[in-house]
Amino acid sequence: MGNVIVEKKERVIYVTLNKQPLNIMEQHYYDEIRSVFEEIDRTEGYCAVVLRSACKHFCAGGDLGEIQTCSTPEGTAKVAGAACGCMTAIYDCKYPVIAAVHGKCIGAGIAMALSCDIILCSEEATFTLAEIKAGYIGASEFLEMGMPRRLARYYIFTGDTMTAQQWRQWGAVLDVVPRAELEARTEAVAAKVAAQSPL
Repeated sequence: MGNVIVEKKERVIYVTLNKQPLNIMEQHYYDEIRSVFEEIDRTEGYCAVVLRSACKHFCAGGDLGEIQTCSTPEGTAKVAGAACGCMTAIYDCKYPVIAAVHGKCIGAGIAMALSCDIILCSEEATFTLAEIKAGYIGASEFLEMGMPRRLARYYIFTGDTMTAQQWRQWGAVLDVVPRAELEARTEAVAAKVAAQSPL
């Protein structure tokens, strides 16, 4: 199985992140996800996309070793450019994109989730931006897409972990369900979106 699995079911495209064991993000993985979404954008006849993970966590963030190479302008341009290309491809997808988040969603995982149109979570899902501790800011820019600016700034400046229930309270998440129900709930939302978009 590859790092990104694409399945088509009725009018929904399912994109499953499968870079075992934790979906750690690095330049080539960003590029792979970007390519998948660019191909989806060229595909006709579908009405929704689901972005999910086959790993223990949705995404455990960026590769720290690679991030440390960003001490040079060349390194920063390479890694940050790949990350931006990935998030832009998700955000600009012509079909509505629904994220199904479980487990830990850290750093780049938060950026991916917030690049989607709708987010659903399992009850145990958590969100952490530890960039303030790593000394590299990237995904922090996305946090204000999901919650009020000053609230986002607190979590950016402290690196504190947020729960799925908090994200629901702040309006970033549509629904929080038991882990065993996340797949079915996501499929139901995707089917409802697809049914409203026959063309």
